[in-house]
Amino acid sequence: MEMKQNEYLKTKQEKIITREKNINEIAKLIMEHGVYRVVVHGETITLPDGTKQIAPSPDLDTLGALYLLNNSFKATSKASVVYNEGSYTEVVPKGSITKDAVEEVSEENDNKKVKIILHIDTGGKELSVDKKENGIIHVFIDHHSEEKDASTSATALMAEILKQSGWIKEFPAWMNKFINSVTQIDNLTYLDETLNGKKLFNEHSAVKRWPESIFGLHKELPFNFIKKVYETDRNPWRPFTDQELMGNIGDTMIKDKDGKEHDLRKLIEERRKEMMYTIGGVKKAIWANEQSNIKTSTPELGRVVYHNFAQIPDNKKAGKTYTNKIPGELGFIAIKALDYDTYVSFNPKNKSFFINSTKEQSKIVTDRLKEIAPGTQIIRGVMVYSPKQPIEGLTEELFLKTIGLID
Repeated sequence: MEMKQNEYLKTKQEKIITREKNINEIAKLIMEHGVYRVVVHGETITLPDGTKQIAPSPDLDTLGALYLLNNSFKATSKASVVYNEGSYTEVVPKGSITKDAVEEVSEENDNKKVKIILHIDTGGKELSVDKKENGIIHVFIDHHSEEKDASTSATALMAEILKQSGWIKEFPAWMNKFINSVTQIDNLTYLDETLNGKKLFNEHSAVKRWPESIFGLHKELPFNFIKKVYETDRNPWRPFTDQELMGNIGDTMIKDKDGKEHDLRKLIEERRKEMMYTIGGVKKAIWANEQSNIKTSTPELGRVVYHNFAQIPDNKKAGKTYTNKIPGELGFIAIKALDYDTYVSFNPKNKSFFINSTKEQSKIVTDRLKEIAPGTQIIRGVMVYSPKQPIEGLTEELFLKTIGLID
């Protein structure tokens, strides 16, 4: 046991050294060569004519990192050389790298001997530098390795790089709070915050405070709106009051996923309904687990909520049932509100699965999953996705036995 602990500490120290080395190298590269291209992630949308296209869908972490890069340099004499002439932003699917052709560097076609392609929070990578023989260098400002590590974000990494470059000595207090909040949001660590020994996030606050706070609204709010909130030194947990919502803040227009505009009051109302619906779905899943003798806790996963789209008796229609549904993006947040540790979802139709857990020993389970489902994807040691291709022979019973929810 002592040997394993020593190995863990050694590996942790090695990671810290590698991280610092990469931050120093990336800072130096940007200082000396500027940025040739920025790569961010997007999502596939279907156009009216039926064709598919990758559209930008940067989250708060990506936008925060870009804001730091763009605006930190504006205050320096280096502002005009951060981006190379003709530089642009490329949008790729989550987890992908650049697909656009890169013209090889040579004396004849370019006066730049090095071209830096900056991948910001595109997924599937960790902070790293990949040098090519033709003078092209891929820089990944990311934190999506398999292993669980200290919580960070692309925004926090960009801040460290900028400080290391020497162009920024200190960020203003509001910016430091913003950077910290982005890291909390990206890793969902705010769900475990405590005050006087009590968790701030529970079922009551999930329904009452969360939908009215930055933590619950950040996906829909414009970046400039969020920035202004932090510039006023607002606590991200602080709900928008009725008085604020009756004024200019409440009149702020927000576009939903379908492109329709709503004011902030309407958005808060919708977020509250979504959370209540999700918590209801989680409670139904817990009930269904008990009826099917599926364990609700294990040594490796702690307290577990298992969701398999169970059939729930319809109280309004005798003899009828309906399919229990839990919105994917809110499932883990809702189980944390009910003081559970792990959310597990399995779709019996396509045999896909997802696990999100804060338990340290969950790696034992993911290692077992890799044996029955090669290609299982692990992100930051806390999120587990099924392989992209269906696994032949994978049944729900085998899945449940493998993760320890049935004997």
